[in-house]
Amino acid sequence: MDCSGFFPHQRSHTHPPSQWKTFTSSSGGVKLVWDGITGRLLKNCTLELSPVLFSLFKESLLTATVPMLWKTATIILVPKRPRPSELNHYRPVALTSIIAKCLEKLVLNIILPVVSPRLDPYQFAYKAKRGTEDAVECLLHTLLQHLDTPCNYARILFIDFGSAFNTIQRYIMITKLHHLRVPPLLIHWIYFLSDRLQAVRMGSITSTTIIVNTGAP
Repeated sequence: MDCSGFFPHQRSHTHPPSQWKTFTSSSGGVKLVWDGITGRLLKNCTLELSPVLFSLFKESLLTATVPMLWKTATIILVPKRPRPSELNHYRPVALTSIIAKCLEKLVLNIILPVVSPRLDPYQFAYKAKRGTEDAVECLLHTLLQHLDTPCNYARILFIDFGSAFNTIQRYIMITKLHHLRVPPLLIHWIYFLSDRLQAVRMGSITSTTIIVNTGAP
């Protein structure tokens, strides 16, 4: 695996690599934090924190070890409507470490160029510059083109997977990553995201912490 772009051999304490400027500036607007480290802190202290975070990130990836603090999440309930009256009116949001999110972004920058050529060309979700409108237009174009032929008809089946990210099975995900030829070093690191800690907070009340091995943080 070529980590030269992620772990530059020469780095300056006064001029950090562009990767650091990217993730610190992108975190400036994050307001919901639980560990006391805000996006504003990372943005304003880029020069001071870059060497420290660089060492932590490198050690984490090379040893496939993720600090427990980075694997801990607090779930809060965000109302979907002004006056929620039942649980379905709330959206669960996981508050995780901003530092961990920054590392995830850098890892994503390594994985995407590897897996992108092997992804389904008709995948529209979680792809840059693609969205629901593109999926609808592609479906309509294919459908209308098919119906231009006399006597043709079409049947469409829509399937909605509920809680897809919350029910990811680790061994299935690891197998797919191998098939997508993700570097083994990163697969081992992703594998160690298991045994995550999770608690639910509502108002001033926080539930007991449980260990989670399914889903994604």
